[in-house]
Amino acid sequence: MKRNNLFTLLCVVFITLLVLGCSNVTIIQEDTQKIGEQPTNGEDIISYLDAAKYIGQEKIVEGNIVGTFKYNKGNIIFLNFHDPYDDYLTAIIWSEDWDKFPVSPESYYKGKTVRISGEIVDYEGTPEIVVKDPSQIEII
Repeated sequence: MKRNNLFTLLCVVFITLLVLGCSNVTIIQEDTQKIGEQPTNGEDIISYLDAAKYIGQEKIVEGNIVGTFKYNKGNIIFLNFHDPYDDYLTAIIWSEDWDKFPVSPESYYKGKTVRISGEIVDYEGTPEIVVKDPSQIEII
């Protein structure tokens, strides 16, 4: 009889630990998803080709970075979605934010398909997003 009680007690303890362990994993997962990530529910994701339609709005823009340029004199990095870049969305990173990136953005993002989040603004007829932090760029 003692063996049955001990076995039952061990089973209850094991199941309790298993349940508590799984609930902790779920909590950690939920917290991780909230930190620094943009929601990607599909509604806010647009093609870079449509960016001009959303001037003044916060959006997540998807496309391939086909060209980049670091203009040291102007203290700016350009991430271009189209070649030629005129009239198509460009993401820019000012020099004051370069040190937030672990590697040089003009090399790292070139040729990659990305989602860039931020407000789409108009710069002389061209849609633009100012990237201030690496969390605004997701490689997909």
